[in-house]
Amino acid sequence: MMLSMNTKELLLVVTVLGIVTVGSVILPSKDITITQALGQESTVSNSNSTSTTTIDAIGTPLYNLTINDKSYPIRFNITGGVLGTMAIDGDQAILLVNINASANGGKLEIELPRELIDSKTQSNTDSPYLVYEDDIDRPISFIESRTTDQARTLLITFNNEDNVIDIQGTEVLSDPGGEF
Repeated sequence: MMLSMNTKELLLVVTVLGIVTVGSVILPSKDITITQALGQESTVSNSNSTSTTTIDAIGTPLYNLTINDKSYPIRFNITGGVLGTMAIDGDQAILLVNINASANGGKLEIELPRELIDSKTQSNTDSPYLVYEDDIDRPISFIESRTTDQARTLLITFNNEDNVIDIQGTEVLSDPGGEF
């Protein structure tokens, strides 16, 4: 079998419980470094934060975003696209998710740790996140598919024009108001 890839993509082949999954990761801009050894996690770092992509015990991809020396594992599953990088905008309480969407668009299921980003009312009850395409502030269709005390899971439908998905809450890093 022959696979063709953009030269900015890194091919990942993962075998979990006898099932082979093939995917790729878009390499970020050249001021960010990626390192990976066969059979180990990949690492993305810049001067502000570090992230790694690994697979958890049940085969779910984890994006480990490290901010101020603390790791925040973010479970995700993407179809019809490739997950690039993630970052937090603390001033606006936004998680920025960079993707490379396929020609037909796709879906991103993402589990948001409440200690990283949450959306609450003034009476401390859950309020909906705002999800939109970054470049044009166009709302993106999503549902909240699962809620626990530790995390909230969103199922986001994106189209082929979406490159950066913004997930806006009311607080990041357990600090109301988005400051950290």
